[in-house]
Amino acid sequence: MLYRFDGKYSRGEPKILYALREFEDVDAPDLIRWRAFWDKDIATNRYAGIFLQCFPVVRKTHCGAWIDPEAYRKLTRPPREEGAPANEWVLSDAKDHKLVYDGSGSAWAKPTRAEALRSLGIRLMRWSAAVLRDVDRVNDACDVAEALLTGSVPGAGVFARHSSVGHDGVAEHRIGLK
Repeated sequence: MLYRFDGKYSRGEPKILYALREFEDVDAPDLIRWRAFWDKDIATNRYAGIFLQCFPVVRKTHCGAWIDPEAYRKLTRPPREEGAPANEWVLSDAKDHKLVYDGSGSAWAKPTRAEALRSLGIRLMRWSAAVLRDVDRVNDACDVAEALLTGSVPGAGVFARHSSVGHDGVAEHRIGLK
């Protein structure tokens, strides 16, 4: 994950950032594929935007494309040479290439920026559902611990539930030692 150090945005101004500005307005599924990541502010360790990165298509297939997630852009000709500057993809070994399917919900990189952003939204929904499941499991465990470990069983009164309201108005429940 790449981080921004230049302070051009604050927590209140989330931005969509591009790894390569030259592809900012390009949706060419035969040439590049896109993946969206969360961009973190390194100073606060909080999410501050979305980072879009493109990967070159190495080979097209009838059902998708092989991409190179390790590829990078490099100036390949001296500035005064005919036709310069030429930023070209420098590819990694074939063993590092990744097959991504067209129209697949589980593809690692998507054909367009819009699909990459939609994929990030779907990953966020799955992430939040997992967090909610974990919160439900913790609450269930708190209920069991409260019933069994707060004195209702002789000799087991070592735990107590502490309830409070957090800074965001959400009730917080914790089990702790008496």
